[in-house]
Amino acid sequence: IETWFFKGNAQGKLVASIFQKHLIAATGWKNRHIKTQAGRQFYVLRHTGMTAVLTENGFYNNQAQCIELLKPEIREKIAQAHVDAIMEIEGSVV
Repeated sequence: IETWFFKGNAQGKLVASIFQKHLIAATGWKNRHIKTQAGRQFYVLRHTGMTAVLTENGFYNNQAQCIELLKPEIREKIAQAHVDAIMEIEGSVV
């Protein structure tokens, strides 16, 4: 699990850390931490007028993780982790 934010955006970094915390707690998968990159950033992070994050919720090129991601209950855990992160963010009025 890793979560990306736009470099230099303090609010994005905070939002990314909240998502990362909830995703790791829900899945127990390897914490690849929050990430950013100078220069070559994801389009969705570069071309938005608001704070944005991109979550990587597992990797299909990891065979064991791919098998897990095909299970509805795992996808539900990941979806619920996103909801929990949003609820925390909304509750703290980031």
